[in-house]
Amino acid sequence: MTTSHRPLGFWSATALVVGSMIGSGTFLLPATLAPYGAATLVGWGITLCGALLLAVTFARLARRWPQTGGPYVFARNAFGELPGFVVAWSYWISMWCAIAAIAVAFAGSVGAIFPALTATPVRAASCGLVALWLCAGVNLVGLREAGRLQLLTTVLKVVPLLLFGLVALWFVDTRHYVPFNPSGESLGAVAGATVALTLWAMIGLEAATVPAGSVDDAPRTVAR
Repeated sequence: MTTSHRPLGFWSATALVVGSMIGSGTFLLPATLAPYGAATLVGWGITLCGALLLAVTFARLARRWPQTGGPYVFARNAFGELPGFVVAWSYWISMWCAIAAIAVAFAGSVGAIFPALTATPVRAASCGLVALWLCAGVNLVGLREAGRLQLLTTVLKVVPLLLFGLVALWFVDTRHYVPFNPSGESLGAVAGATVALTLWAMIGLEAATVPAGSVDDAPRTVAR
């Protein structure tokens, strides 16, 4: 199959990464980080530096091995079958754990708008399961359709966030940044706690490497 017939282009691959990163972590973290005050910026800074270094690493690996499998392929090609299997197994576990967390967060968000849909544990579980099966159904239809849905949902997430961020700039109150560390813990302890939390918002930066075999001009597109 030639690269021109591959279903995922630059924008679909980008949406896969952005859509994977903008999720439950982005929407739930503010409340979780609030007790640490402005000191959370230290954790964010450390996490962002680490995420950028990981992104550069994945970009270079994708240029060298533009194959479907992402982290699994990189580990297998570099170190052999056993390390590749361990990475694949660990990555798979992290994915289904993340999916469970996202499903719970989705049900909670729907319940805030339509309380009747999550009024009982059975209804809440059903709401999460319906969302999961709808997404699974789109993926079963085909990779191209999944890419288009990812692009659409990414736009629906990014645009409101940008608008909210721009509006929120007018309501910034510097008094909320004092004291810098209201938790009473040492700055090192706060950094350690917030790094572990903010890393959740960075998960997904490797997403475009996984379907590399179905991406147009994968060495260049995935790296970008």
